[in-house]
Amino acid sequence: MAPSTTIALPAVPTTAPVTAAVPTSSVAGTFAGERESEWCLRAAELNLLTTAFRQSDAADRDAVRESLATILDRIGRIAAVVPPEIADDLAVSSDAFAMLDAALAQVGYDFAEADLSELDARTAEIGAANEVIRRYNHDVCGLDAGVTGQEVP
Repeated sequence: MAPSTTIALPAVPTTAPVTAAVPTSSVAGTFAGERESEWCLRAAELNLLTTAFRQSDAADRDAVRESLATILDRIGRIAAVVPPEIADDLAVSSDAFAMLDAALAQVGYDFAEADLSELDARTAEIGAANEVIRRYNHDVCGLDAGVTGQEVP
């Protein structure tokens, strides 16, 4: 049996802070909003999905494909209720997942064979956008990141 590999993926709304300073749609500070909002409910679900994805076995191509499809679906749904102050940041995160899915689809969802250079080139942008989303989710929704990785594959 081959050793398990932990999946590294683009920073998503649930990732830990990054140190890169890239302009985003939001400025530093405390956000205002409703903890019981539709955004917060969906962000909590997305947090669980992305955490599980990060911890799954990268060698299980079917699981990777299914997990990414579910995450992309949920990002599409959450986009309909995104607070305006983080809308641009969610678009960056959504693009990152779509890029990851496209790169993996080209090689049958084999992480070892995937060309992830396009994601690598946008590491700072993706990380900064997701830091804004993570901060919003913390300040408004009371969500902890729950994921420690900052890396883009």
